[in-house]
Amino acid sequence: MSSAPANAFTAPSTERSLLAALTQNPSLYWELGLRDRIFHAHRDRYRALADALDAEEKPPPSPPDWTPTPTPETAAETLRDLSRRRRLARLLDDAATRIQNEEELSAAQLLEDLEARAAAIRGEVETDNAGRLRYADDLVPSVLGKLKQARERYQHTGRGIRGVPSGLDRLDDILGGFQPGLTLLSGGPGVGKTSLAFQIAADAAHAGTPALYVAFENSPEQLTLKGISAEAEINSQTVSRGEQPMDDLRPAAQRWHDKTRRLAFIEGRGDLRIGQIRGKAQRLMNRFEATRCLVVVDYLQLYAKSAEHFQGMTVAARVELMGDQLGNLGKRLRSPVLAISSQTREGYGSGGGATTLDTLKESGDLEYMAEAVAFLTEADDRMAQPPARAVDLTIAKNRHGEVGSINLLFRPDLGTMELHGPRLRMQT
Repeated sequence: MSSAPANAFTAPSTERSLLAALTQNPSLYWELGLRDRIFHAHRDRYRALADALDAEEKPPPSPPDWTPTPTPETAAETLRDLSRRRRLARLLDDAATRIQNEEELSAAQLLEDLEARAAAIRGEVETDNAGRLRYADDLVPSVLGKLKQARERYQHTGRGIRGVPSGLDRLDDILGGFQPGLTLLSGGPGVGKTSLAFQIAADAAHAGTPALYVAFENSPEQLTLKGISAEAEINSQTVSRGEQPMDDLRPAAQRWHDKTRRLAFIEGRGDLRIGQIRGKAQRLMNRFEATRCLVVVDYLQLYAKSAEHFQGMTVAARVELMGDQLGNLGKRLRSPVLAISSQTREGYGSGGGATTLDTLKESGDLEYMAEAVAFLTEADDRMAQPPARAVDLTIAKNRHGEVGSINLLFRPDLGTMELHGPRLRMQT
């Protein structure tokens, strides 16, 4: 059964009435934040009108038989919806053609592309708000609704956590949980960045938030092995070498299985695009009927350097653009993105490790794009019994509140992080 043609989803009369209203009242152009893609029959006329208004010139007159709509906001929303329907219809038609003709592509590859393109259409719902003039008094009801939810959550749990919990109470006390947008986790080699990020993803999934782990350094199988070994409190190397009886592992494997029902992986590669990540994240959210998810990228610099679509750019430019795209990914999904970031040799080579934003490797303006930036460093004032290592997690930037540092105990043999000692150092 074929889908309706894209041209079926048009409303020329609505376009005419909205254009007449814009000509009569040019301030609507800035209030509505329109994009030319929502027009179909009269797109050229809209572009001429927009060019004139942007140049602070008088717009061309509308034909005398065009009657201005009395409800321009409703007309604009109608045209936005029709624009999305046209794109969806074209997408379905294209998918049907490709299924018939592109036999060299597997069904999985076709579905992956379809998901990414559908996610881009879904993202228009958020981006269409970007240029619109929104009055403060109109925002009061929605803000009060969110505050009511926050109050109810606090009364129920006794904690003011708004974002996705990390599994580490003291970190959540500083961040309020991971917020929508980009959070960077940086540090030198061997301090446990991947272990911490993977633990956070697993704990978020266990607490009910779907988590998508994009792995460039470890395969999903390796990470699963680490998770099972951590649950069993057994060194993963002895497990992988077959030195551990299976009876010791099966209970831990079952616990890990139950804990990570909402955890999914993408194995990173050079042709992986942000739109594909967005599509898979949305699919994960839909599967568990969730309104947000946690996306973890391990790690940012490797993704940027391997990205085939960034060819011809300097490494610093790749990293900066990748950071910007990951931040936008979080905003479109209304979800946090936690990205592991390398640190300069000078940064991790200074004592236990520096915690200043300028030590982010090949960062450019990366630190300005992030909602929060945290550094893992060797502790210089605490000792731990080997093989455990004392490390500090320092939040050097937090757009939503305080910064500070917490003490952690890293078990590299188990791949786990836990709170160490009573100290929580916070700064406003």
